[in-house]
Amino acid sequence: TPEKKFIVLISAIVLVFVLIGGLIIFPQYSKIKETNTQITALRQELETKYERAKQYHKSQTNLATAKKLTDEVKTRFLKKGEEIKLITILENKADALGLRQDLKLSSTYTKLPNNLSSIGLEIIITGDYKKTIEYLDFIQKNTFYISLDNLTITKSSPPPSTTDKNKIVTSPDTLTTFNLTTTVYVQE
Repeated sequence: TPEKKFIVLISAIVLVFVLIGGLIIFPQYSKIKETNTQITALRQELETKYERAKQYHKSQTNLATAKKLTDEVKTRFLKKGEEIKLITILENKADALGLRQDLKLSSTYTKLPNNLSSIGLEIIITGDYKKTIEYLDFIQKNTFYISLDNLTITKSSPPPSTTDKNKIVTSPDTLTTFNLTTTVYVQE
């Protein structure tokens, strides 16, 4: 009968679709799902590696900066036995500014950690107020590590002899004496 043939035909078509679905589509779906899981895991792994690479490059940059700062710090410490270098720098600057200066370097070293020592240095500067401030600024910016322990500022009377052209005093009112007690850090 044609109806039975039609039902058998529809059943056969449904069976073919079920077989195609079961034998071809379902395994492919499982593979696609597994591949998607692998891709997600790989993406997370790559993101982790990327973050590590970024951190590595940042660390390299920071390391270069740290090395540069370390080198700069090392140059700011006076080497033991080179105290005359500091004295010469200070004397030259005082002379250039026309200041009278008296330096008293202690002969006793105080041992500190990390191969460092400290030594006392008393600096007495007399001259024009603006130039003494310039001298102090120079000490802060351009010399070795010096820690200021005490500072006394007094108004001075003019020197008995002002004939030296290098030590011009603009007015007795601006003549000032700075007495600095400092600590110089020395690398052994």
